[in-house]
Amino acid sequence: METKLFKPASKTLPSPHNNQITILTSRKFLGDLSSSLNKIIISAEDYHYHSAFLNAVNSSIAIYQFIYDESNLIGVILPLGETLNDDSVEIQWPPTFCLGFLVFSAQGKEQLEPLVNWWQTKGREENTPNIFKLDYQDKTPLETQFWQLIASTLMTESKEIAQRLTTLHRQYLSLRTLHENVQNAFAAVEDFLSQAKLPNLQLKFENQPTKNYVIPTPGSDFVLKQLLPIGSRGLAAVDFHVNKNNINSRGMMVVAVDIPEDKTCLAKWQVPYQHLKAGWFSLDLPSIDIGFQREIELSIEFQTKVGPAPCLSLGMIQPVPEYQAYTKQESFPQSLAFRLWTGLPGSRRVISPYSASIVGDENELSESIKSGYLGQRALLSLQEVTPNLETDACSYVHIIEEGAKIQIHPRPIGLTVAMLPYCFPPSASHLTATVATEHANASIVEYAMAVIQEGMEPQACFENENNQSTLGFSGWVAVEANTPSQLQLSVEVSRKEHYHIAIATRLPPNTTMKFAWARWLNFHIT
Repeated sequence: METKLFKPASKTLPSPHNNQITILTSRKFLGDLSSSLNKIIISAEDYHYHSAFLNAVNSSIAIYQFIYDESNLIGVILPLGETLNDDSVEIQWPPTFCLGFLVFSAQGKEQLEPLVNWWQTKGREENTPNIFKLDYQDKTPLETQFWQLIASTLMTESKEIAQRLTTLHRQYLSLRTLHENVQNAFAAVEDFLSQAKLPNLQLKFENQPTKNYVIPTPGSDFVLKQLLPIGSRGLAAVDFHVNKNNINSRGMMVVAVDIPEDKTCLAKWQVPYQHLKAGWFSLDLPSIDIGFQREIELSIEFQTKVGPAPCLSLGMIQPVPEYQAYTKQESFPQSLAFRLWTGLPGSRRVISPYSASIVGDENELSESIKSGYLGQRALLSLQEVTPNLETDACSYVHIIEEGAKIQIHPRPIGLTVAMLPYCFPPSASHLTATVATEHANASIVEYAMAVIQEGMEPQACFENENNQSTLGFSGWVAVEANTPSQLQLSVEVSRKEHYHIAIATRLPPNTTMKFAWARWLNFHIT
């Protein structure tokens, strides 16, 4: 019987190249051939004699017929009962999830050979599906033979998939172990560099302020952008100059450092207007980029709610337009007055912890601090007040993320002070915290905490035994080794702004700092 390849259509067949067979299908079936449906392919010859049986099982498994035009070296794969119209498209890759080729007769097997050969040229020979033969003259019902073959094939494929999944799982565990080892190595290197007293950050570029300044439109959004004259590699901190600020203004200044090439954000800060003062304002990047040099752009957005927005100083006139400050409305011949600092990973620079409020990408930190326990995000805002000296052998202030603890190691002489900026909300009146010296051989360590307002010197608050300037003070409490204790303080004054929580440790006379692992945890605000 002659099988027709096409319905009448004006489209011409693609001409074969180098006697290679070309496999076609209708465009609308191309996606189905690449789907995860289980498929079986049968020759048009065998379909002609067993169409009733094949149509019956087609509801459970997708069965495709293969039609071959030997004179033109053209093969067609179509679902049962379909014909190829003028929307034909060449199949570049073998169909996925094909259970095998089904044959009933020698003629059917012979007709499938061009497809099998094409399949092997497109992939590996071991990936070619098996050829299943059903004997319709056998006494066993044809349907029983068919489902036995399918069940056997699916079971074999399931075992192979399970073996591949086991191999992938082992590879995943190996890669995860390697990843953890690399991360641990990086942490060890950064810790070593931090303790190795790396050189201070280097001033890479400076543009001093002039008498002119940028005045944003009060009460509306305003975005100022500036392409920086240095690359991203090694950038550690950005300073810009605030000309003046109205203390009664309310709003948010959103500062971002982006890479225009791929829109990567290196850092982003949200600074409330009330925390800005006239003069240089510094923002440290959370991590230093050690990749290849890329252009970076500084953008400053003013989200004003009450009063005028702060005024930023402009620097010298820039003859290169790319390095001039601009907004959507206008451009300026000058660039912003700013300073750019570079350094190595592990470099540390201590800035005034109560002159800036640097938070995440979503809401202002002060707005997220409410009654209850301080979360991980608040603890990560910890600022060191008493910086390390060149003679110090270790870092006295750091966060232990496992367990959400803060370690403030006491010094041999003097205080060790740190601060959680803007973490005491206006509605709160009571603060408690748990302290513990977690080593059995440690000496007695004294702990104290205070609530202070913006502008106060935290270290001076603890050095003054009367502490009249603080809003609340817990007093110095002596804690023995492995004896958790609770510090408490109350704040009775009325206030409208968030205040800072300052914490400190010191050693009593005739004690040693050895094993003095002073830890703070469970800050609770009510």
